[in-house]
Amino acid sequence: MLRYLFLAILIISCSPEKTKQDLQNTSEVVEDLNSLDTGTVEDPIDKGVIEEPDLIIDDQLGDEQGQEQDLSNDDDADLNEDPYEDVDDQDPTQGNDPGQNGIMNGVSIDSITFEGDGCPAGSTLVNLAEDGMAFDVVYSEFIVEKVQGEQGQLRDCEVSLTLKYPQGWSFTLLNTAYRGAVFLEEGVSAQILASYGTNGSNFGSAELVIPGPIDESYTAPFDWQDSFKSSCDGTEELVIHTEIGLNGGLDREGFFTVDSLTGQLESTTEILWSRCDDSSQSD
Repeated sequence: MLRYLFLAILIISCSPEKTKQDLQNTSEVVEDLNSLDTGTVEDPIDKGVIEEPDLIIDDQLGDEQGQEQDLSNDDDADLNEDPYEDVDDQDPTQGNDPGQNGIMNGVSIDSITFEGDGCPAGSTLVNLAEDGMAFDVVYSEFIVEKVQGEQGQLRDCEVSLTLKYPQGWSFTLLNTAYRGAVFLEEGVSAQILASYGTNGSNFGSAELVIPGPIDESYTAPFDWQDSFKSSCDGTEELVIHTEIGLNGGLDREGFFTVDSLTGQLESTTEILWSRCDDSSQSD
């Protein structure tokens, strides 16, 4: 008797009417949840809580600045490959060696030293472009400033770097471009003096004077064409000496640096590569 009573209860609990009622109850719960006013989550940028960053593009330096190729995790790199293979058949001015991938294919900076009050330790760096066709020098503390009641200020920095490149090639420095910002009151002037040399000898210098009043960004180009040609031995030391200064009346003010966005003095030097002939290599 109890067995038949249990079966009757089981049949009633599994009836279609019971299942339909459960689904209806579930639907009502979902509708109740959807009807709750949880508030609108507002974008923190639209509310002014977070400031939307501006897109900054440096059109003058392009993408080469600061880019150094790390081959330590390159799974496709052939460790047995000779980076100088077929170098005699390649033209560096056409994007080969030491062209498009100059650092990887044989052009590199072997050593760098800095000296002067314009480039204290840790404040200056040199970047070689990946195509080996230019290098940048960036100074973070190479700045001169003049306030009322003070005389002018002068700072200098000497950068010595050794370029390493495949034997049988030589290079010429085409030009150097200094970029930055200057603010000068009337009666105050700024100066850049740049000189290049190698192995203790100076092969070129140039000076630019900027008179006030002025308050703007600028580019100061220096042309070195036909003033120097490297050896064909595969290494060459370059010495780059730069001075920047301000002078004017005691009641005048001025500020002078290079690269108005970051306050860093920066110079870019372009390099022209050429193949050495037999007579050049025998010298």
